[in-house]
Formats: sequence, structure tokens, C-alpha cells
Amino acid sequence: MTRLPQTKRNKVLAVFLLASLMISPAWASHLGTEEEEPPRKRPLFEYKGDYRGEINELKEKFQSAFGYVLMDLDRGWTADEIRKLHEAFVLLPENFYRIPGLKGFYRANELQAGKQAMVPGEVFAATFPPLTTIYRQAAKHHLVVVADEQPRIEFYNDLFYLDTKVFQNIVHHEMGHIFDLFHEFPSLQADWLTLAGFRIHNMPALDGEPGSDFIYTLLNDPDIMRYAPVSDLQHPIHSRENAMEDFANAVAGYIHYPYFRYTNPERYRFMKEKVFRGKEYFEKREGAYAELIEADFQQAIDKEDWQAVLDILQEAARTTHPEADQKLMAVLKKAVETPRPRDVDQKLAAASCYLQSPDALLLRQEMWTNQRVDPETILKFPRCGGMQKKIFQEQLSKTPVLNLYFYLENGESWIQFLDPTLFVAQARGFQTSYKWRLLLAQGRQWRLAASGETEYMTDPDGSVRISLNKTTLRGPDFQFPAERMARIEVWAERKHPQFPKVFSSEVNMIQVVAKPWFDYFGPTPPSLHVVYPPLVGKDVEPVR
Repeated sequence: MTRLPQTKRNKVLAVFLLASLMISPAWASHLGTEEEEPPRKRPLFEYKGDYRGEINELKEKFQSAFGYVLMDLDRGWTADEIRKLHEAFVLLPENFYRIPGLKGFYRANELQAGKQAMVPGEVFAATFPPLTTIYRQAAKHHLVVVADEQPRIEFYNDLFYLDTKVFQNIVHHEMGHIFDLFHEFPSLQADWLTLAGFRIHNMPALDGEPGSDFIYTLLNDPDIMRYAPVSDLQHPIHSRENAMEDFANAVAGYIHYPYFRYTNPERYRFMKEKVFRGKEYFEKREGAYAELIEADFQQAIDKEDWQAVLDILQEAARTTHPEADQKLMAVLKKAVETPRPRDVDQKLAAASCYLQSPDALLLRQEMWTNQRVDPETILKFPRCGGMQKKIFQEQLSKTPVLNLYFYLENGESWIQFLDPTLFVAQARGFQTSYKWRLLLAQGRQWRLAASGETEYMTDPDGSVRISLNKTTLRGPDFQFPAERMARIEVWAERKHPQFPKVFSSEVNMIQVVAKPWFDYFGPTPPSLHVVYPPLVGKDVEPVR
């Protein structure tokens, strides 16, 4: 969960994550069930053995196998939790074990952000210590400063209620952060930043002067379509938030996603050579990703392996690939033409919710019209339920854009941000336009200085970069005011070709002072220096 500065969370986004992206394989088996058994009274249970002794024995076994201590914070480890964690660690290569300087892992109820706890269910685990990114003019270095805290992972309550595969994915993601921390942050070095498509974005202070220090972040490239594939609990643009999340998602993807080597070959090669030391989890196959996943999908349908059908479309949803999405949609359409039992139709309809194409929604609507599926049953499937009309209109459409940044480049003023709702909007057939306002400080008031908007688009990939000069309603002579306190407000508007109503998101805003003398990007190639505290520094081993 380690993040660079200015990554913002929104409670509405948390609803989106849990409602529209989460899936447990258990749901697939319940599709088509007409009735559920009434709840039973929970019997009283008395543990006959030495429970504390069993816990201690399991902790010792874990430490002996992997070299880490399991510690209790405000919550104690249970036997089942330790066994589950042990199974997850068995999948990791040996260089993830016994990392010098990493004492162990903590069990806590929930993440404590300062004195206030986060919303339960929003964070399942977190890696510490936190980081600060700053440029020091005196040293002429972009620094990554690691806080002076005990390195650790904290595991929280809701993690242990997840399906085993999802649980293991999160554990491996957090261990990706640990690997990063103890190997001089390969995610922040030139090799990874170049292949992954991140660049250093320098951000001057509002009152910054030449020669003063400033903070920076790592900005994704909207022109690159695919970043590291995401897990079932992450929004589709999670890997674009910063290079460390992209790296940790690649670690998890290397272990869990059979198509990762084909969708992200450069990331896969880096992981194999630099992180996993040659260990692989899937056999290599010949062919391009779109053809391979299409063939697998067709084979699953021919064999009537409906769980495989669901699994393959779930994998397809982890990354943006329009060609593959189109091929899978064509195979699914043909499959639905064949009359099948009602429970199979419902599984096919539910699986279609993983496809990005608006044709998938039309397919479900046609199946509903022909009474081949029950809408209420389909909407119980988390992926479909999170994409339904009511949730989109009342919740997701209001989610603001994230990670909003401003910069000057090539004589123009730009804004860049992430749109977490875009994929659901596209799947529902909506076009998206982005609007902005520029306000200048005038005493204690703000005065509107300019505004602008983009055309309605159907195919952006979640990362958006907009030229204020080219989209302003002021005309071609517009120039962003220099050295003036300014506020930029940005929001998304969604409209459907068949409906008149337009849905607007909440406004996100930033305050900036444009500085024409400032270099908003660089250096190229990137060069970052990590500053470790005594708790970590002596145990760091650079990746070679």
C-alpha cells in the first residue's frame, strides 16, 4: 500500500472497489440458485485443546520456514490465519525469505491513519515505513527519504475473510513492496521507470523561488495503454498511481496471472531476471496475447467448463486490450446463440460483465428480454452488481478524478489525472468529456479567468492528459497566468447517445502557481537517490 505523495482516496471510490471489482469463485456456484437455506443458530463451541500452545507452535513453524516473527498488535493471530499466511509464503521464491532487517509481520484490526482509523474494508494490508520524495538543491539530487520506522507489513481484519486466491494476491503484493524497500527500490530506478512508462514530475512550492527545494512524484504516460495488471480488489488504473504500486502489482501478477508475460513482456522479463531469479509459475506458450486468450476461451466453451469461462474473462479484465476484448466478445456472442440450460445462461451473462465492450451490456439486456436469465440473480454477482444502472448513476458517476497534476511543457499548460470510473462508463455505453475552470485569487475571493472542455470520448484508458491551451473556450491566444495564485477545478461529464441526461462527477481541484522558469520534468534518464534510516539502510541489497 506504500504510496507517493498526493495519492488521494475517496470513500465513494472505496464503494466502487468493493462493489464492482470484487469477486469470489463461490459466487459462480450460487448463480441460478432459487432459494437459500434459512440461517441456523450458531452452536456454542468449547475448544478442547491447548489453543495458545497451538498458536505459538504455528508461529514458530512460520518463523522457522521463512525467518519472520508473527506479532500481535491490537489483534491476535488465529491458527487459521497463520496457516493461510503460511500457504501464501510457500509460493514465494527463497530470496523473499529471511530478508535481513525485516523482523516480521503485525496483526491489527485496521489501519490507523494518525489518530483516526480508516474505513473498514478499505485497506486490507499495508507496508511500512512510509516515504517522502523531495529534491534537494544543495545536493542536486532527487531523494527518496525512508521514514525511521521498523520495516513491517500490517495485516488487517477484512483480509482474512477474502477468498484464498485474492488473499494470496494481496500478501504477495505487499511482499513486492518489501522486496522493493530492501533492494534499493528498483521501482524507482531508471530501468523500471523507463520500461514501465513513468517520468519524474517536479512540483514547485506555491512560493517557490529559483534554488529552493521542491517535492516530486512519478507520473504515468497516458499514451501507454498497458501498465501492470490489477487484482480483483483494485480499480483498473491502480498501477498508474505510481511506480511502486506498478512494481508490486507486477510481483503479484508474475505469480498469479497466466497472461502477464504476454500483456506485459518487458515487466515479465524484469521480474524473472531481477526479482524471481528465474523461477516461473506458468509454462511459456507461443503466440500473441489476443490469439492465446481467444483460443483458451473458445476451448473452455467447447468443453462447457463454465468456471474456466469465468476465470478467463476475469483475467482479461485485469488489463486494457481492445483487440482481445473484441475477440472474446465475438466468441461469447456465438456461444449464447446455442440454447443452453438456464443456469448456464446465467453464468455466461454474469461472465460478460468482465468485458469492456458495451456490446456485453446489450447481450445481457437481450437475454433478459428473452427471459433466458433473471436480472436479480445476475445482479447478485458482484461484478455485475457494481456496474448496474443505479450504482453507476447514483454513486460511480459522482466519483471525482484522482491524482490531479498541473505542469508547463513545450510552451503549453497541461493537466493530467486518473479517471477510476471510466471503464464502467464505457462498458455502459457512455461517452466521457472533461471540463475545467481556472480561477485566480483576487483578495480573499476567486475570480473565474478561463474554462474549457474536451470533446466526448469513448476510448481513453483511464489516464487523461489535457492541454489547457487547446481546450479553453477563451480561444487560441490563451496563456496560463504566470506567478499568480490559481485554482484549477476539473470534473467529468458522462452522456449516453440514447439518453438526454448528463451525469457529472464531483469536482477535484488543485492550487498552483505557474512558474515559466521551472523545469517540471527531469532528469532524463531518471536518477533517484534513496536515503535510508539506520533501521533499514545497513540491510539493503541492490538489485543487479
